[in-house]
Amino acid sequence: MKQVRTSAPGKVLLVGGYLVLERPNAAFVVTTSTRFTAILKGRLSYGKEASNIIELIVCSSLDRTWAYNIFIEEGSILLEWDPSRDSSSLERSNAFVECAIVCGLAVADIDSKVPCSGSLRLDLEADPNFYSVSYEGSERILGKTGLGSSAALVSCVVGAFAAFCGCKDKEKIAAAAQLAHATAQQKIGSGFDVSAAVRGSQSYVRFTQESLENLPFVILNNSDDIIAQRNVSCVNEWKLDEIWRALELPLQWDIVLGKTMHGSDTRDFVRKVVQWKATDTHRALEIWSQLIKVNSELIGSIQGLAHFARCNKQLFDELNTILEMVRFKEDWKASFQSKSQVGESQENILPKFLEMVNSIIENGRESRSLLSLMGQLADVPIEPLDLKILLDQTSEIPGCILVGVPGAGGYDAVFAIVVGEMSRKLVEDFWTSNSCFPLLSRLDSEGLLVYEESIDNF
Repeated sequence: MKQVRTSAPGKVLLVGGYLVLERPNAAFVVTTSTRFTAILKGRLSYGKEASNIIELIVCSSLDRTWAYNIFIEEGSILLEWDPSRDSSSLERSNAFVECAIVCGLAVADIDSKVPCSGSLRLDLEADPNFYSVSYEGSERILGKTGLGSSAALVSCVVGAFAAFCGCKDKEKIAAAAQLAHATAQQKIGSGFDVSAAVRGSQSYVRFTQESLENLPFVILNNSDDIIAQRNVSCVNEWKLDEIWRALELPLQWDIVLGKTMHGSDTRDFVRKVVQWKATDTHRALEIWSQLIKVNSELIGSIQGLAHFARCNKQLFDELNTILEMVRFKEDWKASFQSKSQVGESQENILPKFLEMVNSIIENGRESRSLLSLMGQLADVPIEPLDLKILLDQTSEIPGCILVGVPGAGGYDAVFAIVVGEMSRKLVEDFWTSNSCFPLLSRLDSEGLLVYEESIDNF
């Protein structure tokens, strides 16, 4: 019997909130150690005698199970809930899981292969850091921490079914996961969360709706089943016109994520910002243009510093150790130089290093300020006042390079980029003392991971 284990990471959008909705604006998204895991195991038999029916059991980490039948014909894949085999659930599983299953099979072209049949079991497990728990009286309320759990779920499920059926091409899996995610949420998002879940930390420019509509399959989410059908008007392979480039922070740097006891409906945030942009066009264009410039410079500086760190590892380690002792106020460069002991042969490198770090700090602050202003004008709490106070104080901690609210903002989470473990501990202690609860998540630039193995029993 065969088993495929996949996992996909949660994400944090550091740069490009709201602007990423429009091409050609770039965003910078990092992935974390928080992962969604899928384990798919079972047997498929191929041959003319096969029935082209696959029995599937889906098991969640909350001890719920669902039974499905998958019917395969040339040009279509149908996933149908089977209540007669389902004793524990009164309704279908969520649309994200179901759409991911059919897209994973579709990207592997299972409909055009030799007839098959068999039995499969899918086990799903979510890292607790995707969620938060709060109480209203005795009522337990499960919330999200804004790490992109649905994108990670979809990506690992698509990857599991694709790999099980012979497709391990990440570019194809990424396109299929985008299709599944857009179908499940009944709207086409910016796509950075799915792209990061498959490919890892990156700079990202979204795809067009036309390229999504021209993929080899279309997905129909009906009341009783999910159907993947060959797209007769398809002009593309499994490829979207999104633009991405692997990009990560320097190795020694890390992210600290904090959860407040609130939460936000960021879909409503986006809707209000879009409405404001359409009505207050002159002011909106002014802020939008400033943000595009600032974000572009910020991403460019991160790229430059990451390259510097790779090419000058020992020197960067030495300089980074000094950074961890510095509070990034107006005179921080003078403070840094007073602590550094760079040799004469490296003195010409120091100004370039300081320039890149300063660009990250200043552009990060300006981007945060512009997003906050945009929120005020659109009547959206992108950076709520109590979080602004917390983040302003956090930014004064030694070794804390950037702070902010990720993505669309609100109360889902806060982040801090720190240059080392000492700074991380200072941030975590400060947040804990101010009723902001640090998550265990860290930076992990790996995207989708796939492991295939044989097991003895099923």
